[in-house]
Amino acid sequence: MEELKLSFRDIIDLFIFNIRMIVTVTLVVTIATLIYSATMIVPKYQTDVTMYVNNTKVTITDRTTSSDLSTSQMLVPTCINLINTDVMSSAVAEADGLGYSASQIKNMTSASQVGTTEILKITIKGTEPNDITKIANTYADIVPEVIGGNGGIVEACSIRLIDKAKVPQAPYSPNVTRNTIIGFIVGLILSCSFILIREILDNRIKNESDLEEMFPIPILGTIPQIGTGNKGHYGYYNNSKSGSFKKQGYGLENLKGNTLAQEKGSDGKTPEPVSKNELKEEKKNG
Repeated sequence: MEELKLSFRDIIDLFIFNIRMIVTVTLVVTIATLIYSATMIVPKYQTDVTMYVNNTKVTITDRTTSSDLSTSQMLVPTCINLINTDVMSSAVAEADGLGYSASQIKNMTSASQVGTTEILKITIKGTEPNDITKIANTYADIVPEVIGGNGGIVEACSIRLIDKAKVPQAPYSPNVTRNTIIGFIVGLILSCSFILIREILDNRIKNESDLEEMFPIPILGTIPQIGTGNKGHYGYYNNSKSGSFKKQGYGLENLKGNTLAQEKGSDGKTPEPVSKNELKEEKKNG
């Protein structure tokens, strides 16, 4: 099979010719993605509390030095690891009274350091906005006591609450707008890829150029398709049955039937259309 050569102009013409398919497939995929994102995906919410970590129990007479700030910043990762322990999630599960298990609380919770500061942020994610808000505020009550309070795990650490959690008003997931845009792009790529692959795999002779590549002889003329296409215009005929790419109007429905083999057989019928590979075999056989 000879390699198909498509210029940039050929590809543009191919897309324009199949514009209906491209628009239809793209719209279907986009609308399906929009409906799925808006109705099928369970919304998820998140809320968080922020706390300040200090390396000592702060009193009125305490003075904060640069060394204290540096030490506090290094304590934040330690606090994060303690928050992620089973002991902490079990304590929250018992205190919030919501009926969640310790493992569920742990899976809903994430802790992080805000930049390189001494600020600790605890984020809770879930499907119930009121529940995650209560869980986050329970962390805000327990963490200062368990980690840095009197008799806490880290004695040389004090934790103060900055912001309590608030009930989220809108879900963070799914992002319907983003998903719809992705669906549009995917639909466009799928439709264009299908059209290109179909054209590449199509090895039928569709115009004079294909014939000239097969046989080094000049084309003396072409026979128009009478009774179809636009009257008074010549070009390539749009064969709706085969789905091959040809310009609308009179022209070559198939060069095997119109140019190479106008002779009728003994049965009085014109030979059936053939592919490029079959023409090559006929040429080799004489």
